[in-house]
Order: sequence, then structure tokens, then C-alpha cells
Amino acid sequence: MRRRRIYSSAKSGPFSAPVVHATSTAEGFRLFCAGVGSDTPDISNASRLISEAERASCAENGVRKIAGIRIGYDSLILANAIGASNFNITLAQLWRAAAGVVPIDGRLVPNPYRSWHDIDPALPDRPIKLIGPAAGHGTRDAFVELVMEPSCKAALAALSGQPLERETVCANVRNDGGWTDVDNLELILGKLASNHDAMGILTYSYMEQFRKRIHAANIDGIAPSRVTIPSGSYPNHLAVGT
Repeated sequence: MRRRRIYSSAKSGPFSAPVVHATSTAEGFRLFCAGVGSDTPDISNASRLISEAERASCAENGVRKIAGIRIGYDSLILANAIGASNFNITLAQLWRAAAGVVPIDGRLVPNPYRSWHDIDPALPDRPIKLIGPAAGHGTRDAFVELVMEPSCKAALAALSGQPLERETVCANVRNDGGWTDVDNLELILGKLASNHDAMGILTYSYMEQFRKRIHAANIDGIAPSRVTIPSGSYPNHLAVGT
């Protein structure tokens, strides 16, 4: 209905109908910052804030008056199939499950953890099978910013003699089968249904839509909800806007 009203108004008025395209958050900002004019977007809907590097790219191309509008809150969740058991996990443990390299005995090594139990004996003895958004997706950017970088940098700071440039590893997920990239987040739902050991990195909005199919783990003892997310008590909350 909304789309028909837009086109009807455009047909009877002096303005052209707006053109709407679906892209990832990173690609949307790249197009938005490409320049000013009818060939570039006027609005980019995103699942994270625009980065400083993206703002610099905008400025270089003459896109300088940028206004951000927060339209709501969402959050990252660690989800699995409704028929599979769930558990409580910390952000540091989630990072250790997803990271490409982790500190062992004072040095960074390729991720050796195969089971959640390997990370912490209190976690279940289930294989680590994470499914998450591919690089360039806004949800992947949020996962790196909220989960990967804080825990990784804290671990690097505790390692003596580690060169500062080693912090570049913080955004890298494992590539040994413990993590699977997915371009379309809805594909994660099918993969979770077919493998009860798998856990997916999704946003809370998906759990709202598919409560009969998935549920979410507690993070640092807090369950994601409409109360804990906007209040900030759930640790993976993020602003969603344009």
C-alpha cells in the first residue's frame, strides 16, 4: 500500500517517484558518499553509524552536510534453533569462539577451540559452529565493533612484546570451519534449523519475527528484550537509523 501511494503521488505531482535499492550497509554508504546529484542516493538506511573513514570519503566527494536520524534500536543476538538447548555466554567467550587468532601461553596463535567446552568448562561440550554475516554487511561491522574489537584489544594489551600493528587481527574471524559467512541473513535461519549445533549471529528483529523458530543466548547474564536493549543493559545494543 505504501509503495502504491508513493507512485500515485509522484504520477500526479511535479516530482519523480523515488528509486529504492537494497544493499549492504557498507555498500549503501559507499554509494551515498560517491557524490551529490541525481545519480547518487540522498538517503542511506543503515544498521550502524557512519564511520569516520566514510565521512572522510563523503567530504572528498563533496557530500558534506550529513544528518543522522535515529529511527530505533536493534541488537546483536547469538541465536540457535528453538529445539536446541541454549546457554549463557560472555562477550569475551564469544570472541574466543569467533576469532581467527587468540592468545595462548602469552602469544597469538590460530584459534584452537573446537568446542564451547574448550573455551570454558562451564560451557556445553558442543562443537563451535558459528554462522554470521559476510564482510561488508552492516551486521558484520557491528559484530566486529561490539564483540571482536573490545575483547581482542583487551587481550592484546595483556600480551607483552606484541607489536601494535597486531591489532589489525581483531576484525578477522576464523577460517577453519568454525565460522561460516552468509550474505543473506535469512539463510541463517535455514542453517540453524538443519543443524542444532549451529549458532547464528543475527539481530533481535529476526527473533521478533521468528520466535517459533529461534531463541537467543544470554550475553553476560542478560537476555535480549524490548526492555534490556533500549535501556542499554543488554551489551550488544546498537542504534538503527538513516
